[in-house]
Amino acid sequence: MKRATIETATVAARGPAALAALGTDLEALIVALGHEHAGLLEAVKEHRTALAKADVEGVERAVGRENERVQVIAELERRRLAVLGRIAEATGQSGAPASQRPTLAWAAGLLPEPVRGRVLLAGAALKERLMEVSSHTKVVRQAAESVAMQMEGLLRQMSQRLSHAGTYGPGGRVQARTQVVTALDVRS
Repeated sequence: MKRATIETATVAARGPAALAALGTDLEALIVALGHEHAGLLEAVKEHRTALAKADVEGVERAVGRENERVQVIAELERRRLAVLGRIAEATGQSGAPASQRPTLAWAAGLLPEPVRGRVLLAGAALKERLMEVSSHTKVVRQAAESVAMQMEGLLRQMSQRLSHAGTYGPGGRVQARTQVVTALDVRS
């Protein structure tokens, strides 16, 4: 608690230069987030290609890369929120309700020029990238659902063909039951 008070007092004492430095930090984090989302987009594209080829190992590699990128993005997002908090404290705007997450546009409005413009440009580029990642992720999700439905249909067909009794299971479909094979020696 004491450290936060000292940092706030130091930022307030330095004035616009400290606020500009925080803005530069915010800009760097936004650019880094854009870079990581670009990497995530490439991993999502690899995931889609692997699904199209039914390449299980390729899907595993792509999902691993996606997870790595998401972990880095989560850390950058945590740092971005911390910088937004410091900007709010430095400008005396920290009284916002906890339910409201500070936005990039809000923070940029508190920053001096020219860093305000740079933050807004970096934010616009990040927003574009996020929309692109979202679009590609939706396509991959739909492809994965399609593959899963195809596999379910194939398994259902195999079950029907393998069901010797042709009885219906609890789901109202013909299901393969474990076939009990017994033999009785009637000669002995």
